[in-house]
Amino acid sequence: MMQALLIGNESLALQCGETWLARGHGIKAVITRHADVAAWAEAKGLRVVSPGPGLAERLGELTCDWLLSIANLDLLPQTVLARATRGAVNFHDGPLPRYAGLNAPVWAILNGEAQHGITWHLIEGGVDEGRIITQRMLDISGDETAFTLNAKCYAAALDSFPDVITALEQGAVTAQTQDLGARSYFARDQRPEGLCLDFTQPAEVLARLVRALDHGGYANPLNRARIIAGDRVLLVGRAEVVPGSGAPGVVLSVEATRLTVATGAGALRLSALTGPEGGAAPLAGVAVGSVLTTHPVTDLLTNLASQDGYWRRNLRALRPITLPLGSGAGVEERRTLDLPADALDAIGLWAARLGGDEATHIAYAGAAVEAALVPGHVCPWVPVAVPNLAQSIPEAEARGAFALDLFARDPALEAAQTPHIGLRVAGRGLIPGTALTIDLSDTPTLVYDAARLSPAMADLLARRVEAVARGDTAPLPEAERRMVVDAWNRTDTPYDARPLHRLIATQIAKTPHARAVVFEAETLTYAALDTRANRIAHVLRQMGVGPGVLVGLCLPRSADMIAAALGIWKAGGAYVPMDPAYPADRLALYLSDSAARVVVTRSDVADTLPPTAQTLALDTDPRLTNAPDSAVDGGAGPDDLAYVIYTSGSTGRPKGVMVTHRNVANFFAGMDDRIPAEPDAVWLAVTSLNFDISVLELFYTLARGYTLILSGDESRALVSSGQLATSDRGMQFSLYYWGNDDGSGRDKYKSLLEGAQFADTHGFCAVWTPERHFHAFGGPYPNPSVTGAAVAAVTQNIAVRAGSCVAPLHHPARIAEEWAVIDNLTNGRAGLAIASGWHPDDFILRPENTPPRNKPAMFEAIRDLRRLWRGEAVEFPRADGTMHAVVTQPRPVSQVLPVWVTTAGN
Repeated sequence: MMQALLIGNESLALQCGETWLARGHGIKAVITRHADVAAWAEAKGLRVVSPGPGLAERLGELTCDWLLSIANLDLLPQTVLARATRGAVNFHDGPLPRYAGLNAPVWAILNGEAQHGITWHLIEGGVDEGRIITQRMLDISGDETAFTLNAKCYAAALDSFPDVITALEQGAVTAQTQDLGARSYFARDQRPEGLCLDFTQPAEVLARLVRALDHGGYANPLNRARIIAGDRVLLVGRAEVVPGSGAPGVVLSVEATRLTVATGAGALRLSALTGPEGGAAPLAGVAVGSVLTTHPVTDLLTNLASQDGYWRRNLRALRPITLPLGSGAGVEERRTLDLPADALDAIGLWAARLGGDEATHIAYAGAAVEAALVPGHVCPWVPVAVPNLAQSIPEAEARGAFALDLFARDPALEAAQTPHIGLRVAGRGLIPGTALTIDLSDTPTLVYDAARLSPAMADLLARRVEAVARGDTAPLPEAERRMVVDAWNRTDTPYDARPLHRLIATQIAKTPHARAVVFEAETLTYAALDTRANRIAHVLRQMGVGPGVLVGLCLPRSADMIAAALGIWKAGGAYVPMDPAYPADRLALYLSDSAARVVVTRSDVADTLPPTAQTLALDTDPRLTNAPDSAVDGGAGPDDLAYVIYTSGSTGRPKGVMVTHRNVANFFAGMDDRIPAEPDAVWLAVTSLNFDISVLELFYTLARGYTLILSGDESRALVSSGQLATSDRGMQFSLYYWGNDDGSGRDKYKSLLEGAQFADTHGFCAVWTPERHFHAFGGPYPNPSVTGAAVAAVTQNIAVRAGSCVAPLHHPARIAEEWAVIDNLTNGRAGLAIASGWHPDDFILRPENTPPRNKPAMFEAIRDLRRLWRGEAVEFPRADGTMHAVVTQPRPVSQVLPVWVTTAGN
């Protein structure tokens, strides 16, 4: 048995380690920074050691027969190599000696090779110079990319490793010396010529360049090919040689997402075009006949390459300061700042306060960035951490700038944002992408984007940084503190605090013959409404209603419903809204909890109510016919209750909220500032009496002289804002489920499953189920993927969708996996409406996304979910902070996941 020391940082090391163990050999330790490799080793009971400085010391007295370096780019010191008594072996992803160094598959495609290969060699002499144990050659196809050729190298490595083991078992006596005279070496920071496409070159050469730099969904260690279209730099994802001719660089055709350009030999169709940071890049402004120029950037990007790894790590950890601002670039505006020469500490503290977290970053443009800056190719800023700018700025200056396409080359940086706050000490003006920049290059100035920041907000932020610079430790400058504490809270205003029936009586006196209420075929003038309300009030007085007495109001939507509420107030009582459409048990709860002594209703509704209170049936009670129509003396006062309205019970048992006439009158006064007074105004009321906003719709309008159009129970959801768009496709019908928890057992989901089966055989479009946690209201639906799978199992034709998948409560990979099962069960008919969630208690499932973090978490989840659905590898953090890329299984049937966003009024 041979003992090995295994060193590697990709899954290839793990696979080869399995083969080594299966051959009956041992592994003394695994040296890796790759979490999957480490987890595999620990599961095997193997010792795991981190690479890096001091490795030999951390290995202690460990020795082995062979050192196996597989998918390891770290140069190993002799003190580590010496631990292997028989020798060390390295895997190389190119044919030696011709392709030594890094990124061999890329260079092979660039050079137009027909074949590539992989090499297992002994580690001896210089880098990649040791004797060759075995090689495998691979054909390069005409459409080969770096991604596909790397995959072939991976497979060849696994296939050839058993031969390597056999050779080592024999002492590697057959290893062949390399012909170093045929050696080529490609350094880590070396970059291809012509990264900005030179259209004097043949189309085939340019297509090879684009393919050589195509790493699929994986990180690109080099750069991206690009073109210059007018004043824009566009990255090129795909290039095809097509028929066509013309002067080199002339645009031959332009489509929505691609264009064809003449080259030195043939034509090239370019597609998958993006901006230099990877975002969408519309081709507006690129016209047929225009000429694409080139710009030599290889030397520039080569000079930046040495810091690629450093900035990649920093950008992955980027936590940009963002403000609740709009997007878009507008006119730069300026405001001079009163700052001392040594203002960095103050700016850092100010920025950290704005970010709300000390571990945040701003955009920095210093001497190093300014010296390297070429717009479209070099990022005009680098991230620096606040508040300690005195430490982070010198380090950033020492590292220099980075290539702008780094964002597009690393999937982990896809969602990276430019911080909204910038600091400039070289160059002039607003740092691109920031909303405001403090410019210290000359006179301290706050430069801001007027499309994103108002002058007042810019002045407020300027005063804050000036206050910090003066040593003012208060959270807000004094002027801002007065504004927040005093001015914003100075809301006192005179208003008419009379009870509502008195306010409406004033309007009745002004316009007695104007239309007050229109319901279907019935119209009441203000005077007629007053007469009907007076009669109701007199009868209620006879029934014992007076100030402080609660009266149930249980009527269908009608003119009588308005008159009854007004009559209850005239009698002195307060109404308890009881929508007859509500479940009987909910109405019974309202009655028992409020202890209402009287219910105003209709005879056909009264039979459905508990016999716990007196009833006044407006359609049959003879007392109303004989009651006087004169005004009732007294009535409710400003501090008496106007109504008691019950909550939905989403936090438990419904609770009655008591609202006085003064409260409502104050609300009406506030609405006067928002709703312009117009003569002959008309208001359409559609809201159930059991919702607070109905008070605005029904009674604010009457107190201000509107004509109130009251929609019926059957028509109040059919409101149009204009002529509706029509389609010859016909209307699609879905079933949307929600429900209260009403006990356990199989029948709980009978309505869901039988309804879904009915919809499936009667031409419905989809069945949607929601997500709700820890409350009876909605309780049967804790996870739409579970209820959706049940629907999928009993249907054949219908789409299965989440009506509210609360993405911040789940890991995106889990959502992708579960809904891919449904997509397979339905043959591609899954869909998701994503919600942010709102109830804080729900977030015990993922506390890190508790509001207000839930909304940005929802959009992040949608982004990752779409990528996972397409089959892209998406990186997520492990417990130790390292990233692990996953491709979810099972794969869905549909290529694109239909996504909606669920919104709620709260």
